[in-house]
Amino acid sequence: MLKLQITDPDGDSRILDFEDFPLRIGREGDSEIVTADSMTSRLHASIEGEDGQLYLRDEGSANGCFLNSTRVERGELSPGDRIRIGKTRLEILEIDGREEPATPPPPADETAPSVEEELESPELEETQGRDREPAASLARRRKTAMLGPVIVLLLLGIAGYWLVDGYINRERPVVQRSAAEIRHDQAMDQVRKFIEESSYLESITPGFLNRIAIAKIEYSEVKFRAGEISFSGLNRLVRQRRQLDVNNHLYALVSLKERLLAEQAWQRLFAAVDREGAMIIEMDPSVDGKIFQLRKSCTDAAEEEFLKLANHAEYLEGVGQPGEALDTIAYGRERFRGTEYATRFGEILARVRERVTKRLEKEKALLAERRRKLLKTSPAAARIEEKPLSQAERLASMLKSSLGAFELAGSADDIDPARLVELSGQKLSGKDLLFAAHFAFKSMLTKEAGGLILKYLGKEREKECVADTAAARLLADARGLEKIPEGGFAYTRGYGWEDAGDKTQRLALVESGKLLKKFSLVKSEKKLNDYFGQLLAVMSKPELPSEGRKLIRDDAIEHLGKLREKTSRGLERMVKHTAFARLKKAREELDKRRVEAVRIIYDSKIYLPESHPDWRKGDEVNGQKEVDEAVESVRELWNNAASFAIRLDKSTNAMSELIKAIEERCYAELKYNPDGDGKGGLKDLRNNLDRRIDLKSFAVNRADLDVFNYNRKVEAYNKSLESEDVAETDRQHAVVLNDYREMMGRRRLFLDARLCRATRKHSAVCDAAGKIWHSGSDGSPSSRAKAEGFPGGVGENIAIGYSNPVETWTRGWYRASDHHRNGLGGRWTCLGYGYAGRVGTQNFSAIAVPFK
Repeated sequence: MLKLQITDPDGDSRILDFEDFPLRIGREGDSEIVTADSMTSRLHASIEGEDGQLYLRDEGSANGCFLNSTRVERGELSPGDRIRIGKTRLEILEIDGREEPATPPPPADETAPSVEEELESPELEETQGRDREPAASLARRRKTAMLGPVIVLLLLGIAGYWLVDGYINRERPVVQRSAAEIRHDQAMDQVRKFIEESSYLESITPGFLNRIAIAKIEYSEVKFRAGEISFSGLNRLVRQRRQLDVNNHLYALVSLKERLLAEQAWQRLFAAVDREGAMIIEMDPSVDGKIFQLRKSCTDAAEEEFLKLANHAEYLEGVGQPGEALDTIAYGRERFRGTEYATRFGEILARVRERVTKRLEKEKALLAERRRKLLKTSPAAARIEEKPLSQAERLASMLKSSLGAFELAGSADDIDPARLVELSGQKLSGKDLLFAAHFAFKSMLTKEAGGLILKYLGKEREKECVADTAAARLLADARGLEKIPEGGFAYTRGYGWEDAGDKTQRLALVESGKLLKKFSLVKSEKKLNDYFGQLLAVMSKPELPSEGRKLIRDDAIEHLGKLREKTSRGLERMVKHTAFARLKKAREELDKRRVEAVRIIYDSKIYLPESHPDWRKGDEVNGQKEVDEAVESVRELWNNAASFAIRLDKSTNAMSELIKAIEERCYAELKYNPDGDGKGGLKDLRNNLDRRIDLKSFAVNRADLDVFNYNRKVEAYNKSLESEDVAETDRQHAVVLNDYREMMGRRRLFLDARLCRATRKHSAVCDAAGKIWHSGSDGSPSSRAKAEGFPGGVGENIAIGYSNPVETWTRGWYRASDHHRNGLGGRWTCLGYGYAGRVGTQNFSAIAVPFK
């Protein structure tokens, strides 16, 4: 027999007895031991008997069988064994009456003493003996313990007094100082004096350094102690101070150099660098390299300025302006007075004067020869009225061998400039080509002049090249520029000579031209904004000259105008294919009738005041009949507004938005204000976009559209107003009055709860009195409104005897001229109405609207 204790995963335990084997364990229902464990297989394991012994066998389970925490395929079972299958635990309590053997108790400690042994120990007897000592002996020991510390303190006090007295009254020994100590003190005093002196010296001078060296030799045998300031420490301090002085002088010299360079005071600059540099080198010879670099930078700057002036003078001489060349050289010599460069300028000046003199003599000889040929007279007569040769004459003299006899016989100024320029390109070289290019520029032969410059540079066959200083100066003069532009001039085949601004302008014009071509294909606002944004980016380039920016702007305005005109024509075609024209015509007629009706209502000669003696003689006399006819003519069109209704399609909206973008964004960015306001039909369309349009909602202009939108907001506000002071009858009255005002072209009025409260109270007071008044026992209209918290003054209508608020207007105030005009007032913005009994009161005022 087998007795098992089975513990489920939930912790529930049960004990079962089994006699028949094998036992199947698993989740299948026909197993002898059924588990509710998801970790066990359907047939997980079995317990089988063999030769009187039980064995656990794994039946190929997924998670295995564990016997005493060891996974086994087949294992022998004994009482006390523990089996784990998945999360289920099995413990073998008994097999065939055999139980788990009991655990033996731990062995007793044989070394522990017994109670009897403890009682018989000698230590216990000794303790008992001490406890039996007499109390007197214990008291003596306590007194002895207290006297010991007192005696020790007394002895310490006596010893301390003896030591202090001996120290105070001892005999002082005589101190004998050695010669070495005296020399040491003298050396220390000398070091301190040097340190103090160096602190107030303006700079460390060579004499001061010599004195330190002499003192160091004098006290060379002195040994300084650790931590004392020795002559070595003094040397270190002096070196630091000298380095500081050198740095300060260097900084001052560099600052002076920059200032004198800016002033171009060359003589003072070189003198200052030589003087201050020598002093700094004397202070510290190691800075000789820095002073050399400083001198070199000054020399380089002077050399650069010298070459600049010399080259400019050479250029002026080459283009036939010897006077300006001489002035430039003289200016340079004056600026460099007192330096070697003044001598060099003097040498250049002498050479230029010599060349100018020879050229003038040659020109005079040529002029005399020409005059002799022309006048067929003596050389003496040819000297009459001598004058300098013109550029054409000088160029002709250079090309004398290439000109024909007929050309030489006449005046050089009569020779075709293009002929002279062409021959110059073939025959001249060097700087004579620059002279010819200068002549070509003056003769408006810009392209030919550029070719001569290319030949001068030797770059005729290259696609791109850069001008040197002389050529750049010539190009700048040809353009009327005082200075060569930053970056100089560059040549590009097909575009000629350009400076940086010219090139930027050319590229910007090309790029803008490509963008503007796309404008003709634009059909949506999004595309237009995209292309126009790219165009603005091109125009915003900082290096683009103002001339190029203006050209792009003019082209953009032209293309935008074409796009606007094209889109406008499309919109006009849409107008013709809709009932838009008919609707517009009806609206014009409505406005015409409105104006006439309002004129009659406010004409006191036609529509008599209520105070007029003829007012009560009837409608035909007081003007009410004319008012009714005029208002009815307006109502006739107004009530048939739906018959004119149309709706614009999406393409119309897109085209109108495109034109709106051109006018409101593009033209604004370009600071352009086109003349006129476009086509009338286009303007009408744009005021009525994206909504169903009838005669009531049609907007002739932007102001009409704003009024229509405002009226809708007032209408919505009055419907949504929640206040116990605004009765439903008040809302009905407001609707009747506002509908009439809108029909007549006036703005609708919004309800104000404070005015409704004030008018209702006044109506109640008047109804109780059986009569009506504006100012009486309850105050004036404005004071009554103010009492309810209303901030402004009011106008008032009041009536008695009507059955409801609607009739108060239609049968009462509408048919009373003064009240009618008051209700139709154009300056009002708000309304208050209160009805009580048989009395109705209206208040009007003008305050800010309570909505956006």
